[in-house]
Amino acid sequence: MSDNLSLGKNGQFGNIDFSKIRSGIKKEELLEGIDPKLKSVFEKIINQIDTNPNDKMLSRSELQHFFEEIKKLSGNDGNLSLRESKKY
Repeated sequence: MSDNLSLGKNGQFGNIDFSKIRSGIKKEELLEGIDPKLKSVFEKIINQIDTNPNDKMLSRSELQHFFEEIKKLSGNDGNLSLRESKKY
C-alpha cells in the first residue's frame, strides 16, 4: 500500500498523503478538512492510540499507530470507504 489514502468512493471525501504528515502534528491539524462522516472514525482512532491526551499533539510512534490502524481499516485498495469506516 502506498502512502496515499483516498477517502470515500473514488476519493469523493478527499485524500491523505501520509508522507507529508510529520510527528508533532496537532490533532486538530490532522483532522482538518476531513469529511464529518469519516472524522468521527479518525477521532476514535486518535483517542485510542494517544498516550498523552493532554499534549494535543501526536508523537512519531502515535502517528505510526494511527497510520497502521487506518491502513488496516482501508484494506489493500488504499481507499477508506464509509462502509469500511463503520467497521471501526
